[in-house]
Amino acid sequence: MVHYEFDFKPLKLRAISKKLSDYVEKLKNRNNMTRYEKLLYIFRNFGLKYLVKNIPKSQYSIILKILKNEKELYEKILDFIKEKKEFFHDILNKEFQNSLLVDRELFQLIKLFYKDLSKIYTKEPEKRLMHLIKSSKSPKGIFEYYKKVESRVFINFVSITNSAYINFSEEGTIENLLKLLDEIRFYFPYYKDLIYEIFERHVMFFKDNFDHRFLNKLLELNFLKFNTISELEKILLSLGFSKEVIEIIRVYFLKEHIEQFFVSDNERIVFWKQYIKKIRDIKIEKYYNTEAIIMYFDKYDIVEFKDVGNAAYVYPKGVVDTLFDLKNKYKCIGRLLHQGFWQETFEKQLERLGL
Repeated sequence: MVHYEFDFKPLKLRAISKKLSDYVEKLKNRNNMTRYEKLLYIFRNFGLKYLVKNIPKSQYSIILKILKNEKELYEKILDFIKEKKEFFHDILNKEFQNSLLVDRELFQLIKLFYKDLSKIYTKEPEKRLMHLIKSSKSPKGIFEYYKKVESRVFINFVSITNSAYINFSEEGTIENLLKLLDEIRFYFPYYKDLIYEIFERHVMFFKDNFDHRFLNKLLELNFLKFNTISELEKILLSLGFSKEVIEIIRVYFLKEHIEQFFVSDNERIVFWKQYIKKIRDIKIEKYYNTEAIIMYFDKYDIVEFKDVGNAAYVYPKGVVDTLFDLKNKYKCIGRLLHQGFWQETFEKQLERLGL
């Protein structure tokens, strides 16, 4: 039998014990770190290859803050962004666009180092131009970057889009923009994100009074049409518009349908506009010698008729679109009559249905 003797000297044991103790302490410290502190530690102690391989995309926005606060890491972080630009660019643009309206600190941060970042994206000059249009107070500042460009189309594009982005509430601004979009419609795919942003700012400012010609032009340039409000809602969602903007547009069209349908009956206009937020969609159909308006709610659908003297019919969800006759007393769950103080009666009946 062979015997092995382990001969560790006390000094070696102490050194191993100290290394082990230091390692455990580091682990404890890292567990107590915030995400910012962990990223900061990694950037200070690891090489670029390790950073590129191990930092998840979900933490890229934190890297922007490190870039702002830790001057000694500036070049290293820019190298990291360059390596991951395919993924990082989208996040940077999203953060930049959101910050224009929300986070002023983040806006100032990105503005500070955007010139350095733009060197990374030399193959995408339109990105730089879009940034200048959105951040410059006047076209004059933009033209300083493009002193050799004398194209009338370019000068018009910069002047009109910059004005529409910064001074979108001024009279005639949107009209000029719509004319421009017609003139350079062939190039729309290259600058559509900028136009979408201008449209969103316009809608958020004017609310119900937004210029519907602007919306029509965007749909036209995308070769899109809609028949119902719910179809329009899906289109706007697919184009990337915010929920707030889509809701403003949805409510606008619902009100317009109600006002046009009950044009000579102000009482019914006022009554049904109270339920705008609960109506999901509206459809208007021919009904013999008159017209019918179908208002789709979450659990029920209600049919009203243009001519005075007709009751309103309430149907369970999904029934109305299967009917041959919209006045079906066997399939409806209630008929509401416009008699006496009918508004109060309607409100009570609809409240019982949870509307």
